[in-house]
Amino acid sequence: MSRMNLHPVERAFEIARAGACRSRSEIARAMEREGYTMADVNQLEGTSLTRQLNDLCKQARVQSQHNVDGPRQALAH
Repeated sequence: MSRMNLHPVERAFEIARAGACRSRSEIARAMEREGYTMADVNQLEGTSLTRQLNDLCKQARVQSQHNVDGPRQALAH
């Protein structure tokens, strides 16, 4: 399925979980590059949604870093 078939908020959460973006604003820019319209991206406004997306971005980055560091630390012991 094309990413453009996803509702903008669904796609934003998908991008956030991927860990490639650090914030809602980076997610919005990524979506614009994918072809989502400004009207689509504007659906990402709001304090609660911004907080959720930013938190997911942070969690995904921490998890990604943990996955990268984990094996190295295990080998060091």
